[in-house]
Amino acid sequence: MSSSSKKQNINLKPTGIIVIVVLLLVIFLFLLIKLLMPKTFVVSFDSLGGTVVNAIKVKENGHITKPNDPTREGYNFAGWYLDGELFDFDTKINESIVLEARWSGEGISVTKIVLEKSEVTLKINESSKIKYTLEPDNATDKTILFTSSDKTVAIVDTLGNIKGLKEGEAVITLTTSDGKIKATLKVIVSDEEVKVVLPTSVSITGNSTVVVGKTIKLTANVKPTDATNKEVVWSSSNESIATVDQNGNVKALKAGTVTVTVTTVEGNKKATKKITIKAESTSVNPPEEAKVEVTGIKISGNKEVIVGSKLKLTAQVIPDNATSKEVIWSSSDESIATVDQSGNVLGKTSGTVIITATSKDGKASATYEITVKEKEPVYILYLKAIIMDEATGSISQYSFRVTKNDTDFTGYNGFTYNNKTTVKTSGTIRAVDIDKNVKTATIILPDGSKVNAEVRYE
Repeated sequence: MSSSSKKQNINLKPTGIIVIVVLLLVIFLFLLIKLLMPKTFVVSFDSLGGTVVNAIKVKENGHITKPNDPTREGYNFAGWYLDGELFDFDTKINESIVLEARWSGEGISVTKIVLEKSEVTLKINESSKIKYTLEPDNATDKTILFTSSDKTVAIVDTLGNIKGLKEGEAVITLTTSDGKIKATLKVIVSDEEVKVVLPTSVSITGNSTVVVGKTIKLTANVKPTDATNKEVVWSSSNESIATVDQNGNVKALKAGTVTVTVTTVEGNKKATKKITIKAESTSVNPPEEAKVEVTGIKISGNKEVIVGSKLKLTAQVIPDNATSKEVIWSSSDESIATVDQSGNVLGKTSGTVIITATSKDGKASATYEITVKEKEPVYILYLKAIIMDEATGSISQYSFRVTKNDTDFTGYNGFTYNNKTTVKTSGTIRAVDIDKNVKTATIILPDGSKVNAEVRYE
């Protein structure tokens, strides 16, 4: 064989060319379809302590129907807000957003938000927590909402932690949950940049037991020690048994066990600690031989509850002459239903949950399955007649509107009334068609299905 290399001719067969062309065409069509398909966004709802409201998916430039109002014990719902402003449900959606609930309390209202500083300077990537106090100190609802005027310059989370993003100025607004009281903080972000060191882990130190009525202090240890932002958020798995504030102070309310969780603001690192709350000690105890132990528990009550409503469960301790008849109530999933220490179950979202009653000494328990159902929709057709013009003798027409669970409802195509079908877009029928003896109408939904509605005259 010659030392010089021989040139090789590569002959591409026609079938190979066809395969390549088809493959390129498929790729082009895929990219074209992806480009032309409408984007989908998610509208989430933060009820801020109220009942859960499910997120809604919507296509680009679409709008959503207002969901049923959430409920919160002791408060009145004041509306859904976005960036501190009441949200208009006719707004076209072009990005994923989170709407926050506003509540008006029935107790003592906040009259003033007092900021420690009116202005703060940050470097890029530097974080700081807003320090403020509320007046009066005994206000019923101390919830504060935080918004930034320019999220490209500085952002703020739900706990008031600010972070500088780029050089510039932004205004952080603090607003009470009822929207009546506000305060503003000017944030100046310089062109200097802080090297970000994210937390890699967090741990909790402190006592694991506490007596009812007492408080213990837990400490969060964030690593590495030079982490840029060591801010953490504390939470309790059952606030009816023990609460924890944002300084790690755990207050014992009832005998039982809870899990306290700490989460880093940056990096979302978590740690948990199980806390046992013991019954309050007493200097006078009955003789040991006089005590009658609990051998069993029987739970009775309804097995179904509507979202936002309550039902009462009763625990019968066996035997009847047991020394202690106190039980500790708990829920297997508090996102579905919660239970207080009086056996009152509050439905939060549809699903099935197990409610447990445990004797104070922990030696006996019973379980009870509760089904939480969505509230059945109630449709009402309101008719408002316009007076006939007596001078001309012409017959006027009348307007109408439809509500669903006390909220204006627009997701229908029309309705049937007096054996006549009215299309939603027409909006009118002749006044002579009104018959106040008719008490029901049929609402036509977009999918063609029909539901009954009560007729009312305004």
